Amino acid sequence: HAVSPGKPVLRVEGLTLEGELHDLSFELHEGEILGIFGLMGAGQPELARALFGLEPSATGHLYID
Repeated sequence: HAVSPGKPVLRVEGLTLEGELHDLSFELHEGEILGIFGLMGAGQPELARALFGLEPSATGHLYID
């Protein structure tokens, strides 16, 4: 049977990093695990830095509960 997701603990809306990511939006729910993968040069380190507030060129909204 399907398991209903927990409450959202991370919500990303319209995250954009110039030259890397464009208008990325997603929710991470309680009990879920986030994995970041892709080809070399696809922006994984930049996304991780943006999620921790370490990417000054990032635009969009990040909500943490």
